[in-house]
Amino acid sequence: MRFVTALAVGFAIVAGGAARVPAASQRPILFAATQAPALSGEIYRVDPDGRRVDLSRSPFADTKPAVSPDGRRVAFLSDRVAPGRGPRAFVVGIDGRRLKPVDGLPAGVEEGRLLWSPDGAILAVEAYGLTSGDVYLLRPNGGRVVRLGVAPLSLAWSPDSRLLAGVVRSNVVQAFTLTGATAWRAPGRSLAWAAGSRIAISGSNVVSIRDEDGRLLARFPGSAFAWSSPGDRLAVLAGDGLDVRDRDGRLLTRLGLPGPGGRPAGSMVWDGASRVVLGPVETASRTWTPLGVDLRTGRTWRARERYFAQRSPDGRLVVDTPKAAGRFALRVSGPDGAHARTYGRVPGCFDDRSFAAAVDSLQFAGDTGSLVYASSCAEPFSNLYEIRPDGSGLRRLTEVRAERRQPRLSPDGTRIVYTRSQYTGLSCKGCPSTIWVAKADGSHARALTRRPDCSFDGFPTWSPGGQQVLFARSSCSSPGGLLTMPAAGGAPRSLRLFGSGLAAWGPSRIAYIRYAGGRSALWTARPDGGDAREVAADAANVVSLAWSGDGRLAYLRPNGRVVIVQERAPARRISLPFPRVDGLDWSPDGTRFVVSARARGSATSDLYTLRTDGRDVRRLTRNLATFDPSWR
Repeated sequence: MRFVTALAVGFAIVAGGAARVPAASQRPILFAATQAPALSGEIYRVDPDGRRVDLSRSPFADTKPAVSPDGRRVAFLSDRVAPGRGPRAFVVGIDGRRLKPVDGLPAGVEEGRLLWSPDGAILAVEAYGLTSGDVYLLRPNGGRVVRLGVAPLSLAWSPDSRLLAGVVRSNVVQAFTLTGATAWRAPGRSLAWAAGSRIAISGSNVVSIRDEDGRLLARFPGSAFAWSSPGDRLAVLAGDGLDVRDRDGRLLTRLGLPGPGGRPAGSMVWDGASRVVLGPVETASRTWTPLGVDLRTGRTWRARERYFAQRSPDGRLVVDTPKAAGRFALRVSGPDGAHARTYGRVPGCFDDRSFAAAVDSLQFAGDTGSLVYASSCAEPFSNLYEIRPDGSGLRRLTEVRAERRQPRLSPDGTRIVYTRSQYTGLSCKGCPSTIWVAKADGSHARALTRRPDCSFDGFPTWSPGGQQVLFARSSCSSPGGLLTMPAAGGAPRSLRLFGSGLAAWGPSRIAYIRYAGGRSALWTARPDGGDAREVAADAANVVSLAWSGDGRLAYLRPNGRVVIVQERAPARRISLPFPRVDGLDWSPDGTRFVVSARARGSATSDLYTLRTDGRDVRRLTRNLATFDPSWR
């Protein structure tokens, strides 16, 4: 079998509906989509009256917002300028105006975190690549960029913005000047600045207090610690008691704590001027719940975890995200839960089977009372959609709280078959996927297969007459195999064909990818599993198989390379005009492809149709994060 020379193709994207598609290709296109740009990667401000303002206004990934100390600006990271280069820092006004980039981050940064200096003049950026990290000092108003050359943890600015300190190794705290030079080093594993330019450092059950020049002022036993809001007192967990010291380390009060032995180190916060709350701690033997301590009387009480939620600048309010009618509330209250107020509601997402608010970097916008956050959904559910070939009539067919993908329309157009899983991506970790069938509008869905954990049914496809369904089955302990079963339900029948999961039922034969002998090859067989034969030896990294109505078989690699195999004819190799393509199918008349692809400069994958020679590209969707297209 030989291949013709790859085609060099160019294209012009046409907005959905702008170009007329031939009448023979008017059957709807099915596909799966997460709508990720609408759910993840936007920066929002939410006001006490519920008003929500999109500050970043981009389908690209906008992440890690940080509000300036005066509450007037928001810095964030975005890959909107050059996707693939890495994120770039931006600053926007709290009103959503005056968006501008901040220069200085190099290419290759994968992610990071932003930290304003107290005077608002400098942004410290913890920037991480695939193998290393670094910290850059950027100036939003222009000026020299400083690279520290290391990636400290627990970064914290001195109150006067002169120094930036962090943990550079497991037991060393280092302070840097604005030029990137080292001001001083000290042993320690955690740190916190206080007003008056004092810094407390903890390590090896010892807490020290130093001044801004690094001079040691006091050293005493302790583990967890917290400065009071004015910075005039330091609470320290020491053995089985709680010490309160002044800003120079002199002991003011020592209180015993209930229970045998000492409480393990954890987080600690002040509640007003006379109470301290010790945070929850999990150990191998027990779970320590939050404990409140009254410094005047020594009385203790069981506190709420809300005390450790994000606080307002004055420390009087916290914001958390409790569940609320299938979504999550943005709730502001006192640390004790008093005077609670809901600003709005946000959707949730599964992450490692835990359903949580799709929110990251939730914080108060200075003393304005408003909130700022990034929408964040690590693994959004995919649902099923349909759209007409001219880009009109977009409609969602299934609900949002379970993973649905790989839809296929029956030959008579009345039913769809698809794969369903309760979780998605890494949230699954062994949960089953099963085959479902429903009416063409997504209603009256029912399961065709039922499998235990760590078993996966997928890639369903109809027989030409619509009476049978072919699918692939695998498990955590066995290779994949192909089965058929009646579309009306019944017992699956093994074809005794073993492959990698991909399968497709054509006009007269089925196709599948078989991995054996260290290589992947494309095979076809009769629908009963007989007459199996290899038709293409070069089938590594195939992501999609599709039959045309006249018996041509196309297989796709993610780089946009398509190979069309036809009996008694040379194979054709086509280069599609996209840097990445993750799904492909034929039009009913075999003259066009539909693909799920990410175009150059686009934020995410969308649906496109194009001729089978790679030309005449027409865009159908925008920023939906699509995959698994089907046009039958």
